[in-house]
This record gives sequence, C-alpha cells and structure tokens, in this order.
Amino acid sequence: MLNFSSAVSSASSNFDVKRRVASSVAIVQPAVRYALGYSMNHLAKGDGLFWASELNTAIQLRHEPLRLLGEGSTHESYHALADVMMSCFRHTPTMANLEEAICLYRETLSRLPVSYPDPSLQLNCLGNSLLDRFRLTGSIDNLQEAISLFHEALRFRPWPHPKRSSSLSNLGNALRHRYRHTGSTPDLEEAIRIVREAFTLRASSHPGRSWSLNLLAGALLDRYHHISQSIADLEEAILLLQESIALQALSSSHPNRLAPSLEDLGNALMEHYQRKGSRADVEGAIVHFGEALRILQPHHPACPRIRFKLVTSLHKLYEKGRNLVHLRKAIFHCEELVSDNPFGHESRVNCMNYLVSLVEVLFDATGEKEDGDYIARLKEDATW
Repeated sequence: MLNFSSAVSSASSNFDVKRRVASSVAIVQPAVRYALGYSMNHLAKGDGLFWASELNTAIQLRHEPLRLLGEGSTHESYHALADVMMSCFRHTPTMANLEEAICLYRETLSRLPVSYPDPSLQLNCLGNSLLDRFRLTGSIDNLQEAISLFHEALRFRPWPHPKRSSSLSNLGNALRHRYRHTGSTPDLEEAIRIVREAFTLRASSHPGRSWSLNLLAGALLDRYHHISQSIADLEEAILLLQESIALQALSSSHPNRLAPSLEDLGNALMEHYQRKGSRADVEGAIVHFGEALRILQPHHPACPRIRFKLVTSLHKLYEKGRNLVHLRKAIFHCEELVSDNPFGHESRVNCMNYLVSLVEVLFDATGEKEDGDYIARLKEDATW
C-alpha cells in the first residue's frame, strides 16, 4: 500500500506553489495546466493502491486544478476527477458518487476541442457510467444513451485499432442488458456477434480476454435458456467459462472475482447433466460450487445461494451412485445453510425441511437409530 499521507502532503505543497505562480503571472497558465495534468495522471495510476477511506483526499486534490484554473480547466482535469468519482462509486455505490461522475464525464466531452481526433475513451467512460445508472434505476433512457455512446465510440476504433475489442465488449454488454430488459431477440443475436468479434481480437495474454469469455458465455446461455435450447450453445458456454476460470486463476489478484464464473460454470454443468445425465457433469459442478464457497468470505451474500446449489448437486450425485459419503456431505452443507439463515425466516424453514428430507433418506439407507433420533429432534425444533 502506498504512503498516501506523504503523497497528499507533497501534492498539496506543489498545488500551493502552482497557485501562487498562476495568480501572479497569467501567462504561465499553460504550464500550470501541464503540471496539474501530470499530477492527476500520476494519481490515477495509483487509485487501486489507496485505501477506500483515502479516496476523499484524492477527490480534494483533483478538484484543485478545476478551482485554480476555472473556465481554463482542461478536459484532462475533468476526466481525472470523474475517474476518481467512479472509483468512489465502486467502493461505495451511492447515487451521489455516480451522478457526479456522470456530470464530470459530460463536462469532459463538452470541453474536447472540435478537432479532437479520438474521443472514444471519453464516450466509453460516459457510456459505462450511464450503464451503471441503468443497473441501479432500471431507466431504459440511460441504457439507450449508453448504447448510442458505445456505437459512436466504436466508429472511432476501426480495425486494427488496439482498443477496438474494448468498445465491442462494452457495446455487446449493453445490448445484452437491453435484451434482458425488453426481450428483443435481435439485440441478443447482435450482442453475441459483437462479443464474439471482441473475443477473437483478444489473445490469451490479453488482460480483458476473461471478461470477453464471460460475456460471450452469458449471452449464449441467455439464448440457450430463452430461445434455442440448443445443446451446442450450452456446451460452447461451458468451454468458454472453463477457459475464463483458468485465465482468472492465473492472473487475478482478487480471487473473489472468480466466484461468479465458478457459480455460472456449476450452473451450466448441472443443466448439461439434466440433458445428458453424465456423472462427470455433477462432479464438476460440485467442485466449482465448493471452490466458489471457499474463496468467498463466510458471510458474503452469495454464499447461501451457492451452498444450496452445492447441496442439491451432492443430493443428485447420491441418487446417481448411492454413495453415502455424498449424502452425508449434502447433509453437512444443508446444516450450514440452516445456520446461514436467521430464525423465523422463510428460507430457514425451507432449509430445515430439506434437511429433514435428506436425513430421512439417510435413515432409510442405514436404519441407524442415531439418524432416526436426529429426525425426531429436527421435527421438534421450535426454532424453525
């Protein structure tokens, strides 16, 4: 972690010097803008290394060039402040942080020179912030504007532009959101086509390849569930998710980010099991659900959902092979699931009922008095 206090002290001293120079000699304003812009870029590279609690200081620093230069502030300074506001939103997803970021990205675009050669970065940033607002509010207007911005950004990134794949991924992601909102099949087909192009542009060493793999897998699963029921879509999605997980495991410094992919792959394997009946699919799903639970914090909100899927998968595997080890594991995780849910909650009642049914299956298989007594205690438990 960087020594942020030292960085703040040094930057503040620099700002004091620049303020005195700027106020006394107007002609040096271009130099002030350059120096402040350099400072902003330096801070931007360190955003991910600062504690979330220190982002407020970064915001104050980034407001400084805007205050110093007023109407003379450059689009770079507005963009730098917008970026740190988005960092705040990622840490603390409040509408206030997001709204300020959107306003700053709009101001950035408005300050670009008419002859500015490539505004695709600014268009994509505003589009992504509007997409975040759509996710929070459900307002289709935000989504429509984001799609328009992504289309416009893509126009500035023809092949072989090095960042064309990013624009394609943004647009494909937004079109998939619109499909989910409106049910428009052409949007989903276009999303699959666009994300597939992005995927082909990203070699295995590309840092964004795993995201493209996840996007394409998700779109194919949408088509499988709601349109095609084609086993080819399901099987391609499984292969894509497997590659994505392998890449993330090699490169990710944030293992929690693996959990959604692991859960998605477990889900897809269980669906493949329903179609093909392969024991290997259930075994694979159990491994992936278990790994997702292992890397998440114990009280992560996704844990009860994933644990329930692990229990049902273990139950399926027991039914497939009648191995009591699998049934006992299902019971163990179902007991954990009961503990995850508060007393009196409907989910706890459902989990208790499922636990009773699993122990009854165990008792039928073993006839052991201990299992029968456990069933009786569960049924008498007044804390359901």
